[in-house]
Amino acid sequence: MHKYIFTIVVTWSIIFYCSCINSESVINKTTLVLDLDKAQNKGKLNVSQLFEKGKIILLDSCSEALLGDISQVSIVDGNIFVLDRNIAKTVFMFDKTGKFIRIIGGKGVGKGGYISPFEFSIDKYRNHIFVLDRQARRILKYDYTTGNYINSISIPQISNHLLYYSDKLYLDCPQRRGKDLIYRTSIKGEDKDFILSPEYHNKGWNFALANKDGVFSSRHSDIPMITHLFMDTVFCINKHKLYPYMVIRSKEMMTKDDIRDLDVDNNPLDLVKLIKRNKYFNMQTYMDVNDFIFFQMEKDIKLYSFFYDKTQQQLFKYDSLNEDIFSNGVNLQMLGFQFGGYDSNGVWFYLPPNQHSQLYHLKYQNNEENFNGAVIYYEYKK
Repeated sequence: MHKYIFTIVVTWSIIFYCSCINSESVINKTTLVLDLDKAQNKGKLNVSQLFEKGKIILLDSCSEALLGDISQVSIVDGNIFVLDRNIAKTVFMFDKTGKFIRIIGGKGVGKGGYISPFEFSIDKYRNHIFVLDRQARRILKYDYTTGNYINSISIPQISNHLLYYSDKLYLDCPQRRGKDLIYRTSIKGEDKDFILSPEYHNKGWNFALANKDGVFSSRHSDIPMITHLFMDTVFCINKHKLYPYMVIRSKEMMTKDDIRDLDVDNNPLDLVKLIKRNKYFNMQTYMDVNDFIFFQMEKDIKLYSFFYDKTQQQLFKYDSLNEDIFSNGVNLQMLGFQFGGYDSNGVWFYLPPNQHSQLYHLKYQNNEENFNGAVIYYEYKK
């Protein structure tokens, strides 16, 4: 057994811990346990240590494709899908070079229209895209090869995050205070159930505030992950069964007592109290590929990067993640790069349109004035 990182067989105590997921959802599996306190501290991590090369894709600035902001980016089969939930309130589709292809659906209350598109998820096998219309409490399905509307289903509450996986839809349910974390239904709106308990799995937290990248990770892989703001366990979904996949341990992890009296939904100043706890929470920038697992944890007002080498079975901690492929080692946070996602080929970040000035920090010549946002794509080392 490695001194710092080890693998354990989930015991009956963990089965009891997970018993509120669903009576038929918990399977006894082997779970990776990472102790953050015993990670080897390496100082700073350069992007070039993780990736072979990268490219900057400028998004088309034609009149039909103008973005006010970028809330979500997905890359599927070379197509780039971009959501602007705040200003344009539209889902856009670009090709791999950033050239505008089409708008998916459109604003409005009529058939196929959405009022408040908040997140989307893609069925790459059928070329379908599901758009969460938050205020209307429904999910709309489109054929993304044409942009045509197919149908929609109603959902029981306002949700902020959406995952499509193998003919099922998963959503968070922050309005079910103290009851459930995740709502699951078929793409026809049937076979509805709730999984994961705030009390047992998220230290009692069931407010709208969730992880920066959402509660669904690895959404472009065949085995997506679920983790919420204060969860110590990352669960994977495999054939609609939940498995405890990875457990995070630390003496400096946020506890139930730390968050017991906080209510950021009704009192935003509680967020300041939360940060002042100076404890780990809010897993983000999660990547899980053949050779490594990478993620970041928030503590105080800083992000700490953790790299788990699967080959050596070692965990390393870094104080910063620096961009040295397109810049001279500038901290990724200072560049304004937002994490978009990853797949089997690489990882992508994005720059919203209002971050045009950040291009001047990069070794990049096409700093055009009509900047409509950019996607920064990195390929893994071979």
